[in-house]
Amino acid sequence: MRASSGDCSGAARILVDALDMLPEKAAAEGELRWEAALRVSSEICRFIESRAISGVVDKAKINPGWASSPGLKMPKAEPGQPARALLFQAEVRRLAACICIDGPDSSAHFAALLKSPYLGVRWMAAEGQLALAYDTDAGPDFIEALLTFERVVINDAIPRIRAVGILEPDPALNRILPAPQPERLSSLLIAAMACVSDHLVERIASWSETSSRVLGDTAPLSLLIRSLLEGVRQPQDNLEATVRKHSNDYVRLGAAARLLADPPTAQLALQLQLLLISGIANEPGIQFQKLWNIHVANRFARTWRELSKNAFQFIAPRFSIPQLMAAVDALKDGTGSLGKLIAAAQAGIGIRNLPPMSRIR
Repeated sequence: MRASSGDCSGAARILVDALDMLPEKAAAEGELRWEAALRVSSEICRFIESRAISGVVDKAKINPGWASSPGLKMPKAEPGQPARALLFQAEVRRLAACICIDGPDSSAHFAALLKSPYLGVRWMAAEGQLALAYDTDAGPDFIEALLTFERVVINDAIPRIRAVGILEPDPALNRILPAPQPERLSSLLIAAMACVSDHLVERIASWSETSSRVLGDTAPLSLLIRSLLEGVRQPQDNLEATVRKHSNDYVRLGAAARLLADPPTAQLALQLQLLLISGIANEPGIQFQKLWNIHVANRFARTWRELSKNAFQFIAPRFSIPQLMAAVDALKDGTGSLGKLIAAAQAGIGIRNLPPMSRIR
């Protein structure tokens, strides 16, 4: 099994491909063969997630090839197969969105799953949609994905998940939810800004337009985004001064993201990355870091690939640069992480671990 050998990303992609080949009867009640196959496949999905996101390398509870064994079937059917099939689809697609770089485009699937009558399915779909936005450079649909995440996960699923059966239709699907307060998700917004690779000014400007259109010009989230935009729009020769001296933290973070696009030194690059992480390393950013961790790391890794070409900026470059590149390469198979990347960069530059990193895996 690929995940056992370390290729978690490849294993997740295989599961997504398998989803596209499932027949309709896989979701039908009473299908003993398909009920067993989905249960085993769901266990495989959890094993991959544990291996990639938690770093746990426990022995898998299932044997390779078990899910496709001709003799595999449940001794007795249990009700709820349609719900289990949807839950499995949301689980697999969320996993791929979280750990795959340039992963499968499940946007249409997430949109459909968000209409599910099952609360657990909608929760996983909202998380997967947001993770996919991080993977795709936090594009024009990011603000809508963030608002959906707040509505489905923060305002609905988390408060009620213990009271609503995960495989039972949600009787309060159309209930009135609390008023949106997306500004409390500022850490997830900063994570998105850290993921943007090119056209940073245009991207933040598009977020500002969307937030103003949906929430209003004076909404707290709109004002927050405008502060980020003020930072990224600073003249090039004023960016570092803005990062170090501006009184508004969000302006500083915006300037840091812009300056990181072309940092003059490796030491400054690490300082900028740690500053951005400090804006992410609070709730709910930490609670949901599996959604953004590998994608922020992938953006930061591009900077280290470029800076590693100048060995004189690193301590003991014959050792530190290969270790840094190993942390970069581990992101491709889904076993790398932001914490591992920054630890390797800190070892190469000689800056000690700072408090925000203690909460970053």
